[in-house]
Amino acid sequence: MKKKLLLFFALSGFIFSGCEMMDCFNDQIAIDGQTHLVGITFIAENNTAHAQLTAYWWWEVVSKPDWVTVDPMSGPGKPDPTIITITAEPYNVVGGERYGEIVITDHHSMSDLVIPVWQYGPAAPPPDVFIAGKLNGEPTLWINGAKINLSANDGVANSVFVANDGKIYVAGCLGTGWGASDDNEKARLWIVENGAVVAEIDLTEINLPSNAYSVFVTNDNKVYVSGYETVDCAAVVWLVEGVAVTKSYVFTFEYWSRARSVVVANNTIYAAGNWENSHAVPSNCKALLWKVNLATDAKTTITLSENARANAYSVAVDSDGNAYVTGKDVSPPSPTSSNLNCVAVWKVAPDNAVTTFVVETDDDGFDPQGRSIFLADGKVYVAGYMGNVSDPKAKLWVMTLTGTIIEDETTQITTNARANSVFVTPDGTAHIT
Repeated sequence: MKKKLLLFFALSGFIFSGCEMMDCFNDQIAIDGQTHLVGITFIAENNTAHAQLTAYWWWEVVSKPDWVTVDPMSGPGKPDPTIITITAEPYNVVGGERYGEIVITDHHSMSDLVIPVWQYGPAAPPPDVFIAGKLNGEPTLWINGAKINLSANDGVANSVFVANDGKIYVAGCLGTGWGASDDNEKARLWIVENGAVVAEIDLTEINLPSNAYSVFVTNDNKVYVSGYETVDCAAVVWLVEGVAVTKSYVFTFEYWSRARSVVVANNTIYAAGNWENSHAVPSNCKALLWKVNLATDAKTTITLSENARANAYSVAVDSDGNAYVTGKDVSPPSPTSSNLNCVAVWKVAPDNAVTTFVVETDDDGFDPQGRSIFLADGKVYVAGYMGNVSDPKAKLWVMTLTGTIIEDETTQITTNARANSVFVTPDGTAHIT
């Protein structure tokens, strides 16, 4: 019957030399009263370790992982330590991990020592970060901090999308870009490749104000851009193929309306936005979601809220066809106020039934807004802000798909700032601008 360990190791365990080539655990365990290192960890290309082994009896490595070599594999008992070299084969799987065990036995007492061995592949590189905005009054794209000037004219870049083929699409406008009454505001789509603008597309053929707020590219490289154009005082989604607008989906709704966000999923266009009764200073608004069945071109207008301050800014769609829209609304009456403004999320089912989630309310007269929404790992991420216009507080809310706030993941990011966009990478990290 085998016993546990009649081997002992100098200085109460393996003594490693040349550890600059590896990272090893310092935690310890006791085996039959003796203390030994838990194991060996190899990281990326660091794949060699050295150990000093002193054994009373003849010892031998009886098993090991195929990707590990041990030299020597056996030796006699002697008072002087034996230098053992443990080498792992190169392992280049990004973010990968593998585990094995080296088992050493002595032939006198048949005692075993099990040495765990971990090996990790190189860490995944940080994600590329793309930010659309403006600098010195001109539309600008930043890629990992390096700026690309999209135009020498005044304007703003509102949204960016990186397609599967690596092309970068930026939606925005020339002119002031504030969506007010500036008649020189003109919707644009820029295409960027290899760090340079290769195309600037005028999305409207009319000489009237227009703006492009959001861009989405399908897997077959069809580009959908949402915004507004004043020829119909209407929200619109433009379809761009190559460098030409091939179709326009116009949503007329009484007076001024804007499509501020667009997503294409389930062969359907989803565009979130609003209607307002005045272009400059509206006194009445409606938050809206438009849907277009791409098989039939049938359009559906869904009213999310008819409260006077309602607005929808961003839409995301889950795999079941539920659309999640965030924006601002007026919450139900409370004992202290009948007019509390709030950050809202509307869930629109495939049958167009609307469920409203009040994310957070603010004092009467303040202007809280949910500006961007993202779905990941069964959670809803909403970026926006609380407070008033002069003192906004940037915030990230995380909630379940059924509208329950996850308190320990919801956080105020900073004061005197607004959060306008959120993107969640596969590792669960939320990136916010």
